[in-house]
Amino acid sequence: MEEWRDINGYEGLYQISSLGRIKRLAHHVTRARFGTYICKEKICQCTKQHDGYMMKYLSKNGKKSYHNVHRLVAEAFIPNPLNLPFVNHKNEKKHDNRVENLEWCTAKYNTNYGTCLERRAQAQRNRHGSIPVVQMDLEWNDVAEYPSIMEAYRSTGISARSICKCCMGKDKSAHGTRWRYKFR
Repeated sequence: MEEWRDINGYEGLYQISSLGRIKRLAHHVTRARFGTYICKEKICQCTKQHDGYMMKYLSKNGKKSYHNVHRLVAEAFIPNPLNLPFVNHKNEKKHDNRVENLEWCTAKYNTNYGTCLERRAQAQRNRHGSIPVVQMDLEWNDVAEYPSIMEAYRSTGISARSICKCCMGKDKSAHGTRWRYKFR
């Protein structure tokens, strides 16, 4: 059953639900240009940010401020007696802001939760997966072969981004060497 509670600092204006929905309450608004009018009650649309979290701009006294929906749900429904600073999504779905999916936690717990370490390792691979790369001198002679761009970076100190740009043909060389993907 969906439960609604006032959003802290926006009492009488907005409420958050236990399912992560935001509702603007009916209230009087006075604007110099339009005079006084009544805003009707309505469920608000939230925006998905580039990092996957849902957010909403809330307005009070003509000023808008940005809020993450998961934090609003946690602040309204989940006790935080230890004053923990972060909110974790238990199922790792950033858009799932139901109360039962959220918990207060520390930065370290939040960073290492669930499949985070596996996802971080995956992100270290280049966008093609682990494709071997070949390092060459400026005369196109093979110098060395590496199992991935990240291994080439670790061995040579040449940035993975520079190596990747060479392999994709965007740059001719990186720090005095040429690079190409080794296709099987």
